[in-house]
Amino acid sequence: MKNDVIIKKINLSQNQSQTIQIDGKYQNLLEIQDGSVRVKSSSCPNQVCVHSGWISKSGQTIACLPNQVLIRLSGETSEEVDIIAK
Repeated sequence: MKNDVIIKKINLSQNQSQTIQIDGKYQNLLEIQDGSVRVKSSSCPNQVCVHSGWISKSGQTIACLPNQVLIRLSGETSEEVDIIAK
């Protein structure tokens, strides 16, 4: 989610590996691999989002406040969406 707008929904139960670039005042590069997601790199000044590391369980979040990006994992079954980047 970026600025309260959902950018992309991804099902982490599918075997996939990809990167997603989120632009704004700063740039975030998300990495998705083996059912987990992380902010691989960011041009924001504090790097808290990068230091959050990998997340893979429902309810976990990563936030990049300077770029107004929130990554939230949700869902209980493989049929539900596991990641929402806003």
